[in-house]
Amino acid sequence: SDNGATWTLSNSGIDILDIRCMLVTSSKIYAGSSGGIYSSSDGGANWSLCGFANKRIYAMVELNNTIFSINRNDWGGYKSIDGGVTWTFAGLDLLDVRSLHVVGNNIVAGVMGNDALYYSTDNGISWQHSTATYSDVTAFETYGTDILAASYDGIIKSADYGLTWTFLYSLQVEDISANGGNLYAGTYGQGVYYS
Repeated sequence: SDNGATWTLSNSGIDILDIRCMLVTSSKIYAGSSGGIYSSSDGGANWSLCGFANKRIYAMVELNNTIFSINRNDWGGYKSIDGGVTWTFAGLDLLDVRSLHVVGNNIVAGVMGNDALYYSTDNGISWQHSTATYSDVTAFETYGTDILAASYDGIIKSADYGLTWTFLYSLQVEDISANGGNLYAGTYGQGVYYS
């Protein structure tokens, strides 16, 4: 509430304090932990478990009022159309998915291992494997009209909503972020790079 000048602990109702990802929607805040997904409808003052008890959650996004999550223990994606009350399987089975990103009406997924990029054009009903051969995609960022992806092969870019990818820079990247016209890459063992 003060642009990050001060911070207050807000864990009421959260039993697992290892939080891996966050999602803010118009009605709730979601926290993905190493022990399930928690939701709050009062701005984070109070939390309750809304799914996947004792499961590790790596990523969450929202598209068309549907929440998508990645459950690391069951190796796949799940979706909820009722604010996290119930969840159904959403594909990507047997894949070690680490990142999700929404661009336009598409969802892109980054996977650990070879040929690590997938996308969905139908709200997660089906998933297509990108023809890109990059490995270990850990994060995404929107940059103008493009998507950038952090991979162990380097920084890659898509100009067509995740369908095809081109190589930008060779570096083992764990995370990527944009601020205005600047790009920042967090690397494994080499610190931060910027462009």
